[in-house]
Amino acid sequence: MQHTTRHNDNCQEHPGPAVRNLCLFTASETARSIAAPGCLQSPCEQHLAGKHLLEALALIYNPRLAAADRIISLPNLLRSSHPL
Repeated sequence: MQHTTRHNDNCQEHPGPAVRNLCLFTASETARSIAAPGCLQSPCEQHLAGKHLLEALALIYNPRLAAADRIISLPNLLRSSHPL
């Protein structure tokens, strides 16, 4: 599942001080997992006013990301950037 505005392999990358990098981790590609990024888009636009990058990752394809980012429950939204 790659519902991304921008693709990167590591959600710990810092895109810059004015941008929030958000990674949505899901277990697989169920209908709800596929719909989740769309559900997050409206609140992100409302509160972050276009200063965000949203990436959805299905851990079924790369489970090592869960360990690298210390994900212990799913779904999980991880924020990784400097404050606005």
